[in-house]
Amino acid sequence: MKKTMKKVVAVALILTSTIAVTPKVSVDAATKDQKWHFDTLSQLDYDYTGYDVTGDGKEDTIKFSVVQSEDYNTPNKVLIYVNGKKAFSKDASCTTTCLTTVIPYDNQYFFFTRAICEEDVDGDMDDFITCWKDGKLVQVADPMDDLNNIGYDLTMKVRNVYEGKINLEYSVQNMAIGWITGEREYAIDKQSLKIVSYKNYISPSYWRVSSGSSLPYVYSDSFVAAKNIKVYKKVDKKKVAFTLKKGQKIKIYQIYVKNGKVMLYGKKGSKKGWLESKDFIFKDVAFSD
Repeated sequence: MKKTMKKVVAVALILTSTIAVTPKVSVDAATKDQKWHFDTLSQLDYDYTGYDVTGDGKEDTIKFSVVQSEDYNTPNKVLIYVNGKKAFSKDASCTTTCLTTVIPYDNQYFFFTRAICEEDVDGDMDDFITCWKDGKLVQVADPMDDLNNIGYDLTMKVRNVYEGKINLEYSVQNMAIGWITGEREYAIDKQSLKIVSYKNYISPSYWRVSSGSSLPYVYSDSFVAAKNIKVYKKVDKKKVAFTLKKGQKIKIYQIYVKNGKVMLYGKKGSKKGWLESKDFIFKDVAFSD
């Protein structure tokens, strides 16, 4: 279950165009070149046109809806309709609305949907990618499920499509190093998506609690160990590269996320390696309330 938190660090916003009435793809859907701008469909229960969802060469209508549950024990649902018929359904916790980014690629469309709760809840309820495949609309990637163990208040946006890969950018509060932004890439193979790499570069927020200063926070790109931390040569944790002693600093700049396992990659002088992402293992990290 996600925790309600308020961010203390602003994250970079990804430029999108929000369409409420008549969507038009703002990039050439027939090419495989780099794309930076995408349509975002924000209005619920509205028949959007202009997209050949089914790939038959004809324009289709697509509509997004959220069905509210009648009790707290039943999750709400995100529904997607194609040409007036229900084509997809997914449980999405206390979702009240959704935003869908249209991703055109090689005469087909992928739909990245963010399920959002408009109440006082930070982070998305769910994020998933659908595509028309074998005569139906199916989920081809579940980045929320893939990345959810990194931390709390996870949000994602489409960054770009480049060289046959969909690039998502995420923001999340990790309980080891605080707020971070990172990327997750999916390689496109016809109507399927595959994670390019489980290892990706990250950007910590750099905000740290200040000590001995009149300012409440200071910028820093390194982390001070609150206890002795084992740093491994590889993510399999079979061999220890070195031990980061309490009070020593390490720079963190990569993350590994796979099947719920989260590891952080860091460097201390000439020493480097992977360490487990655990709560409060570093000093003076600024967390949200």
